Amino acid sequence: MKVDTPLEVAVAQFAQLKKLLGDTPPIVAGEYYVKKHPTKIDPVQVKTVVDDLIRAKTADGLSARYIQCIKYCLGKFAEKFKGRNIAGVTGTEIVDWLGTSGLSARTRNNLRSSVQTLFNYAKGRR
Repeated sequence: MKVDTPLEVAVAQFAQLKKLLGDTPPIVAGEYYVKKHPTKIDPVQVKTVVDDLIRAKTADGLSARYIQCIKYCLGKFAEKFKGRNIAGVTGTEIVDWLGTSGLSARTRNNLRSSVQTLFNYAKGRR
């Protein structure tokens, strides 16, 4: 593998890493970073993740009322972001959508909570 970084730059960067990491080997920090910040994420449509989450929550035996609530909330979310990959939906877009929805504060809060559950689910499954 060819590295285009001049030796003196590599040494300076290594010294900075050692200062930041202390006794932690840089390779361990690098592996952790790659794990937490994946660059190769398969594109998945919002609707697909919503459907997967609802199936998982139903299989977990959660109450019919809860399933009904997330179906409603996440159905609205999937409708708004129809055709989009979940990884491409930004927090700003969600805030804008909630702010202009015309729904009551309680309903917006329910939507926000369900969307947060959805994103936590998606992140957990990469």
